Amino acid sequence: MSKANKPILAVYSGSFNPFHLGHLDIIQELHKNPWVSKIMVVVSPQNPGKSPSIYIQTPTERLEAVQDAVWKYKLSDKVIVSDIEFSRTPPIWTVETLREIRAKYPDYKVVYVSGIDCLDKIRRWRNGEEILCDFGMIVFPREGYDTGKIINDTYKKHPKAILMLAVKVPMEVSSTEIRRRMDAGEDYSSLVPEKLTEEEKEEILKNLVVSDDSDIIKNKSELNDPDSVKATVDINKKMTGLEQKAKQRKGKLTEQ
Repeated sequence: MSKANKPILAVYSGSFNPFHLGHLDIIQELHKNPWVSKIMVVVSPQNPGKSPSIYIQTPTERLEAVQDAVWKYKLSDKVIVSDIEFSRTPPIWTVETLREIRAKYPDYKVVYVSGIDCLDKIRRWRNGEEILCDFGMIVFPREGYDTGKIINDTYKKHPKAILMLAVKVPMEVSSTEIRRRMDAGEDYSSLVPEKLTEEEKEEILKNLVVSDDSDIIKNKSELNDPDSVKATVDINKKMTGLEQKAKQRKGKLTEQ
């Protein structure tokens, strides 16, 4: 299959410290677009440009928060949550993650997702030109940024850049403000996704089984379709809390 005809796998990565409604808004926008076949949300344990002291949650807690939101908002038919970077030694570079994902999913065109603010800086990243010209980017506009100018400047410096502009400006939510409220003991619930209820968790568990490889969880109704990605979690054999429960119940669920 030629690169031009491959379905798009959009890779949205970040530390998600914490995961908030702005992040969810981007995922939902990607999810509803038919030209995006699959979305991989990569939770990074640490941003190379930030101090470890800034993180208020462990990498696993952030991974669980993203996965809970994917299930809560019924996005698992297209969205994979990945800890592909968890086993890597810092600094962790985006281009290396993209290469690894492309090797794992050769039948997809891997494209990087970012905000326009990131595009303005990406040429200074490790192998930024490779991300722009080889992988390509889906770019979301942001308030306060001159989207047209940044894109035009990017094409002038990188004529072979592959850019796809999203129409919607995602919800603006400040991670810094959430962390401040958390430190101060103030309410921040209006800025983050709703949590799964215990009833919803039980319902999810009833419809999940773990594959023989132990790193893939699928909806029981999709087990006969090896190409299905519904309710699939790519967690590289590191099970988060809810997935551990699903694994423990594997025997029981497969007997039903």
